[in-house]
Amino acid sequence: MKIIHTLTATLALVLAGQAQRAHAQQAASTPADPGTPAAGNTSTGIADIVVTAQRRSENLQRAAVAVSVLGADSLLRANVTQSSQLTALVPALQVSTSGATNLFYLRGVGTFAVNAFSDPAIAFNYDGVYVGRPSATTGVFYDVERVEVLKGPQGTLYGRNATGGAINILPAKPVIGETGGNASVTVGNYGTVNLQGAVNLSLSNSAALRVSGIYAKHNGYLSDGANDEDGKGGRIQLLVKPAASLSVKIGADYYHAGGKGGGAALVATIDPFTRALSPSPLGRDVGLFDPRAQAILTGQYNFQVKRNLGPLSPSSYQDSTFWGVNADINWTTDAGTLTFVPAYRRAQVNARNGVTSFISDFNEDTKQTSVELRFASPNTGMFRYLLGGYYYKENSTIRDGFLQQALANFLTGDLSTRSAAVFGRATVAVSDQLRFTGGLRYTDDRKTINGAGDLLVDVCLAPACTNGLLLGYGRSVADMATNMGLIGPLPSPVPAFGSIYVSPTAPGNIVGRNVAPINAVQSNSKLTYRLGVEYDAGPRSLLYASFETGYRGGGFSFAADKSKQLYRPETISAFTIGFKNRFMDNRLQLNAEVFYWRYKDQQVAHLGVDSTGSSAFFTENIGNSRNFGGEIEVQFAASPRTLLSANIQYLDAEYTQFSYTTPTPPPTRCKVMAGAVSTVDCSGLQALRAPRWTMNFGLRHTVPVGGYKVVFDGTARYQSSTYVGFELLDAERQLGYWSGSASLAFMPKSEAWSLSAFVNNIGDQRPWGDIIYNGNAGILAGSPGAPRLFGLRASGKF
Repeated sequence: MKIIHTLTATLALVLAGQAQRAHAQQAASTPADPGTPAAGNTSTGIADIVVTAQRRSENLQRAAVAVSVLGADSLLRANVTQSSQLTALVPALQVSTSGATNLFYLRGVGTFAVNAFSDPAIAFNYDGVYVGRPSATTGVFYDVERVEVLKGPQGTLYGRNATGGAINILPAKPVIGETGGNASVTVGNYGTVNLQGAVNLSLSNSAALRVSGIYAKHNGYLSDGANDEDGKGGRIQLLVKPAASLSVKIGADYYHAGGKGGGAALVATIDPFTRALSPSPLGRDVGLFDPRAQAILTGQYNFQVKRNLGPLSPSSYQDSTFWGVNADINWTTDAGTLTFVPAYRRAQVNARNGVTSFISDFNEDTKQTSVELRFASPNTGMFRYLLGGYYYKENSTIRDGFLQQALANFLTGDLSTRSAAVFGRATVAVSDQLRFTGGLRYTDDRKTINGAGDLLVDVCLAPACTNGLLLGYGRSVADMATNMGLIGPLPSPVPAFGSIYVSPTAPGNIVGRNVAPINAVQSNSKLTYRLGVEYDAGPRSLLYASFETGYRGGGFSFAADKSKQLYRPETISAFTIGFKNRFMDNRLQLNAEVFYWRYKDQQVAHLGVDSTGSSAFFTENIGNSRNFGGEIEVQFAASPRTLLSANIQYLDAEYTQFSYTTPTPPPTRCKVMAGAVSTVDCSGLQALRAPRWTMNFGLRHTVPVGGYKVVFDGTARYQSSTYVGFELLDAERQLGYWSGSASLAFMPKSEAWSLSAFVNNIGDQRPWGDIIYNGNAGILAGSPGAPRLFGLRASGKF
């Protein structure tokens, strides 16, 4: 804590000293925030930013909502091409990758259920369109105007599954009357090649076309080649304005993700005889398919099959495709603006990896259709309002397999989701300075599923058994049983399994099959609301307070017990008080907020047992927490050529209630009440992925050199310790760390082109993003962050 207090005090002194010197200087224009785009320069000071976080265009400093904004320059400098890389740029946001899925967490609220049929807790929106599957939030980070991260529940404007907040990806739009483009080439270590470009064509005085694309490739960050990237994508947008009051934008995008895909490193092993935990002797750069890691994995004994487990096989890959079409139609009248947003998206995920220390196959095909209609009055006058309706339809076909040698789980099913909502937001300006706001949204959800959870268990009864489950990929269970030389069904000598297959060639091998068919319907409806007050304390000072509720839909689990096949929605209630200020002729920006959240009925996936005695990995509502803290953001134009920034968040997230039952208690620091079925109670402990302190510091300094200039950008980030594994073990705790990045760019004053050198993650920190305990093998495996990356970048405009 001393180092944190010292750094905070030092920053305050530096800002204060610079402020006194800057105030004495003659007013002059200053550089825009290097991390955000400028909507229009003020006469002096920091540039303004326009956002649409509240479904209408407004100055960020006048928006009474907690939101962080990243501009195209920030994303390019940080080499952001995937969602997981946003963690380093937004203190409130944590992103981890689990298999083929991106998991988002804002201030301790996120997706703790990794079932392919579960919904996200942070709403991810691309070009104003909600993306329903966490596995489909990839391939959009190029030719981006800005990224908006809204912190806290957005139940009225964004609706279901925005429990913790929303992430808005806004691509650059076509511009009528301009013909030109931009391009950038980045090369670096790990074989990095990143090509991005965009062309804007003015077709007439009422139409424009924008075409953009990306090619991103680098070798694996792990020794087995995993955590690589091999992606290519494109986007085309047509903007037509047949009249001054009408605009129609139609877009289509496509992205293919190839390569090996996600990977993991060994964190620790647990001795099956003594239950002693041993940290891995290998570095975080050694992937699980590396022979060094394989030697440790194959040394793990399994009592169920009475032998050591075999090596991971076959190797990982990904071959996934994401595409969509959407439109944004706006008709403006004196009474207000009518907005119509229809969209269709499809995600075809085909991947295999060993992230969990066993082989996982993902075969998922999701099609979604959505329509949103809004009418917004002018944002002036005493009474202002926004009314809207939303309809969402999704159909997913899931064929996932998890092959653990002694166990094999198969999740197959067809999921259909229909969600409809009506919403409204109103503002009453009782004076020029004071405004009250209120919002309501009614959501009606209906989900249906037709599928099954299939569990095969290899029970080896003879000491001579040498083979576990050798299952072929992509086969039906019956086909796999035939290929294994199994026969059945026979009377079951093993409880809780519907049928038993005995190998005629190895009678000691008995394979039990337990099928949990699930044909269910779940309907939920919810009214979410917002209350707020805004007060203009000065020409550039805004005070605001709000209370808002959020709602995340329920879902399905694969358990033989029908009472365990459905889990309920989760909810959140959030209080926020904040202020936004500009001082010293727009040179100093100081924004701050404090928040208090009540997060209830958290949906968490875990190994459990149902009332039939069957073991299953299912999702339940087992957690409540209270999350409170504060965030402060400072930007200071110390001189016309120097911009300093700091963003500091404090978070105290604690489980007020968190307990579940399990057939075999896992290694955990939670309280365990052992019995025929053990109860694990984690109440009172720090919540998952909720670091107490997160800090970002930045410096941009420009040095003129004749008709050119040199621009230095430097950032430093600190994150305190946090738990990233469900069992809350010390081995699953990512310790606090510092990381830093720097770049040096040379360009003409017109900024028509630039040449830059960069280094990201200077200290080569590789924090764990997610750690998963494999109880069958006694292994903890985790996904480490990217290593130190450096390279050169050339970019230009034409």
